[in-house]
Amino acid sequence: MLQCVKAGRLPSVDPTWLFMFGEACRFRGADDGVLLVADPTMAAQLTRECAAELVATSGNGSVFLAMTERASVRELRFDSLESEVYLRGGFSKPESEPEGGFRWSNGAVSWIVLPASPGLRHQLQVLACPIVVAGLQQGLTVEVNGKRIAMVKMKRAWATYTFSVPSYLVRARNLIAFRYSNVRSPYELAGTDDRRRLAVRFRAISLYEVPER
Repeated sequence: MLQCVKAGRLPSVDPTWLFMFGEACRFRGADDGVLLVADPTMAAQLTRECAAELVATSGNGSVFLAMTERASVRELRFDSLESEVYLRGGFSKPESEPEGGFRWSNGAVSWIVLPASPGLRHQLQVLACPIVVAGLQQGLTVEVNGKRIAMVKMKRAWATYTFSVPSYLVRARNLIAFRYSNVRSPYELAGTDDRRRLAVRFRAISLYEVPER
């Protein structure tokens, strides 16, 4: 992290670790990339699938810098290795089911950084499914670079949601936040050992340019 600071690339810290650093670390939404630690098998995948740059090795561990400088992300699958480059917090590890892979949100808010063409109108599209809680409908609030763009009541099954992102909000790298009205753990609902605070399953996301009307 100190080397990143010296190089002029300010690091941010996943909220899981904020208890170590306090209020000094915040999401900035303009990061250059993400540092990933990998074993030899995963290192080969990072090099092949994410065009990650090797920056350090120690024993069987390697540290890679994966950049977020692509022009756009037409469709990003949440269960892919590539998604690790863009996720910034509030998501669980990838899981699978017969219909396809997904990630649960974890906590009241989730963050992801997606590249785009600055100053142009875009659409944000998400394939998602909420946790089912009797008598409650999941509310999803979507923010782009700190500004709320939509609030929706989610269907109880898998569905695609499309949101318009006005041109004045779009940057080269865009911090997207999902906030949830209902967060529950499997421990609360069914008495299992899973105490994650779940709200929504995400399967795919895209942020793409659309013509001005």
